[in-house]
Parts: sequence; structure tokens; C-alpha cells
Amino acid sequence: MDYKTTLNLPKTSFPMKANLPVREPEMLARWEAMDIYGTLRAAAADRPLWILHDGPPYANGHIHMGTALNKILKDVVVKSRGMLGSNAVYVPGWDCHGLPIEHQVDKELGLDTASVDVRKAMDPVVKRQKCREYAARFIDVQREEFRRLGVFGDWRNPYVTMAPAYQAIIARELGRFVGRGLVYKGLKPVHWCMHCKTALAQAEVEYEEQRTPSVYVKLPLIGGRWPRASLVIWTTTPWTLPANLAVAVHPDEEYVALAAGGETLAADGEVLIVARTLRPATCGTFGLKRPWSSTGCSSDSPYFVPTSKSSTPWAGAVCTRPVPDSTVTCSARTIGTSRAMKGWRNIRPSRAAPEARPRIDLASSP
Repeated sequence: MDYKTTLNLPKTSFPMKANLPVREPEMLARWEAMDIYGTLRAAAADRPLWILHDGPPYANGHIHMGTALNKILKDVVVKSRGMLGSNAVYVPGWDCHGLPIEHQVDKELGLDTASVDVRKAMDPVVKRQKCREYAARFIDVQREEFRRLGVFGDWRNPYVTMAPAYQAIIARELGRFVGRGLVYKGLKPVHWCMHCKTALAQAEVEYEEQRTPSVYVKLPLIGGRWPRASLVIWTTTPWTLPANLAVAVHPDEEYVALAAGGETLAADGEVLIVARTLRPATCGTFGLKRPWSSTGCSSDSPYFVPTSKSSTPWAGAVCTRPVPDSTVTCSARTIGTSRAMKGWRNIRPSRAAPEARPRIDLASSP
């Protein structure tokens, strides 16, 4: 007996088989024909505006699982905002500058080898044109791939960072920043690729695990209360010492001067200035102790000489940099706003002439 005919089931033309490889392109073609994104924007024109500021992908190849996941999740957010009653606008874009595109162009041209200096292998103007053509090609490729994922957006009018109009906006906005006094010249560390001879973004830097010894460094003071006094710093990044230009002191910490007596790590007659709280550790590390004294490096020992409780007298101190052998003039300046940095002062070098450099009189310290 055919029990199917005995069941009271609804009648529908909806197929039992999804057949998505066929159905999805048909659905996307129907959305394209009806301009579904433009239709949604027209229907939501009077609603509160909601804009997703999308960080653009690089136009440096086909999309991968990471870019697909990123775009799909953002599409879910935009569509949900539209269903919640907002005019959810999404304008896609592409980043057309930077090392990823240059790398891909170098691979296509056969220049991505250790023996080739990519900066001198071809004329820079020709290289830029090749990069522009490469980016334009993959903008079209990625656009179709994102639309194939069903992502809604103004795909006909994306923003492209290499477009002259987009670059003009950047120049105009930078001019507004300058006009408001928000632009200043300063120093900033920048990652550098020695092979490509170009700057690197933080996301382009990969770190390998390594073990580096920490070091104590003496920064000799020029002049002052003691003839052979040094500020002592400790660092776990010794490779930064060649560029060291500052010593950080805390305005609420008390500092002490420890006199050396010819121990292994400190010459006879040297004075090491450290924070009071670090005195025991410093004495143990540098071996600051008198063989005939049971108290060792303690508050009643001649090795203990209290200095000022304020960091203000240190402002203007002239120190000798160990690498390279030169001097820097310092001035106190408050830096940082986080809890860890609050209250600390950054002693930074000034560019005053040697005769104009302010000096610290350590003898005035109580």
C-alpha cells in the first residue's frame, strides 16, 4: 500500500533538493536585476543613518577564508542593522598601496629572489604602473567573489585608495589637520625591511622566539656632587641601546647613591644612583659590600648616601651614552596616561649647544 497518498501534506512547488550551485547564481542574478541594494537604500532613505566603516582588503590576489569570513560577518551586521530600522549603508573599498601588492608584482616579474635588489631592478615609475594595473585587475576579481558570497553593498561605486579623487580627499583632510594645529614633527620608530628596503606595517612583522640576556647599564653623569656618579638602568632589550636617548625617573620615588669599593662589577670610588626600593637587588647584583662589615650595603653603611626624593633635580642632567660614546642633555616631561605610566617622567634630550646645556648641581640635593 502506498501510504504517501494517505497523508494530508501541503502542496508546494519548492524543490526538495537545494541544488545550491544552480540556485545561488540564479538568486544573485535576480538581486542584481532588481538592484536590491539601491532598492533597500531608497526604502530606508528616511531612517536613521548607520554606516559601517570597513577596513578594506588588499587588492593583491583572490580572496581567501580570512577575507571571506571578515566580509560575511560584516555583511551580517549591516543586514541586521537594516532589519532593526536603520539606513545601513555599506560602501566597499580596497587598499591599493603597500608591500603585499609590490610582493605579488615582484613574483609575476620574477624579481622575488634574494639575489635581486627589487628597488633597482626596474624604473620606479614603471613599477608603480605595474602595481596599479595589478591592483585594478584584482579589484574586479575580488568584487565578483564578494558578490558571489551574497554580500550587499554599493559595488558599482567602491572607494579605491589609488583613485585621484580619494587621494585628493586625503590631502584635503591632512590640510585641515595642519590648519587646526594637530600635526607636529616628532620621532617614531618604524619597522624596516632590509631586503625590500621599505617600511613595514606592524601587521607585516612576525616575531621569532629568542632568548636575550638582560643587562645593567651605567650612564655616567657629567659634573655634580660625586666625580664618578652614574645613573643605573636595566633593560631586557639590549639591542635598543644604540638608539637610547632617555632615562625614566619617578617623581614620587626616593633615589639613593651607592658608593662602590672596588667590587667585581663596580670600580673603586664609583657611585651608582638607583631607586631606594631597588637598593638590595642592586647591592646583590653588583656585589656592593664591605668585607669587614656585617651590615653590608645597608642604611647605616657608608655605601648608602640618600639623594633627593623628587625627580625634579634630575631634570637637565647631562649623561654619557654608552653606545655610541656621546652626551645627551635631558629635560623632564610628563608622558603617558595609563595607570602604569601615570606619574612617570620621560627625560628626553634637547638639541642645545654644549655651552647652553643646563646642568644639574647634585650638591644641592638634600
